Amino acid sequence: MRLRDIQQVLTDTIDALQITVNGISGSQDVEIQDTRQALEAIEALKPTAIFQGEITNLLSVSLIVNNVRDTIVVPPSVGSNFFNTLTSLRGRASAFLEVLNEFIGEQDSHSIGVKLPPGLDLKQAADTIRDLDTLLQQTLLDPATNGTITLKGFDRGSEWLEIGLGSVAALTFFSQMVQFYFRVKEKGVEIEGKREVVRTIRLKNNVREGLNEALKQELETYQDQERNKLLGDNNEQNERIKLSLDLLKTLMDKGLQIQPSFSAPEEIKLSFSPPEQIEQVKQISSQQEEEEQTDQSSEE
Repeated sequence: MRLRDIQQVLTDTIDALQITVNGISGSQDVEIQDTRQALEAIEALKPTAIFQGEITNLLSVSLIVNNVRDTIVVPPSVGSNFFNTLTSLRGRASAFLEVLNEFIGEQDSHSIGVKLPPGLDLKQAADTIRDLDTLLQQTLLDPATNGTITLKGFDRGSEWLEIGLGSVAALTFFSQMVQFYFRVKEKGVEIEGKREVVRTIRLKNNVREGLNEALKQELETYQDQERNKLLGDNNEQNERIKLSLDLLKTLMDKGLQIQPSFSAPEEIKLSFSPPEQIEQVKQISSQQEEEEQTDQSSEE
């Protein structure tokens, strides 16, 4: 997980990392309040891979974890230990968040996070960043978007870099480019499903070829229609946009990932999310690759 993600998780959860413990008149047990929100916050911290000692200890307290109510009664030793461990976790998390806020600062709402494809050597990484810079400059350095392209920094310990786009208009247009990629990919999945049906039916070769050509034309027509939604009246700028869309496709097909700023408008955040159909295809492809690698290893 990149540092920017950890920063956001801590920001979202710290206030919930607390409970109230009260004594009960006439009983040795104690009453704990706000347990559910505390447990949800603890679970949210697990993917960060930090504070695992406290998290493991807290989630092992079955009397609290397995209880579905927000207010519960437990023995005093259980309540005290849980409270002390949670307080320690909250203190450490708060301190770490202060360090992160000082180290990486607040995120520009007009910025994007870009993860380079895996397994690149130094030259390939440099070429990928150059291609990314080319497609951004060709499309966003335009009076209509009033964009500026700036490198905000690299996320330490990962392959993420943060790039400022300079304006809401530039971020919005780039999100539309990413959506174009996802829509065409989704249509491609649909077309491939139709091709699979054609392959399984007994047909004459010329008929099969005709159907496959029709499916190819369907995808190309759809791609042209979707691309035209991004074009304007300036022919020169339109050519730059077309080239940039092709370059974006090449980079994302290689594994480039793009995320908007956490402070970007919600509708823009959603536009960077791939459709569920594409994610399912990715998972199937990954499973097939793993199976093929396993088969090859077995043969060797």
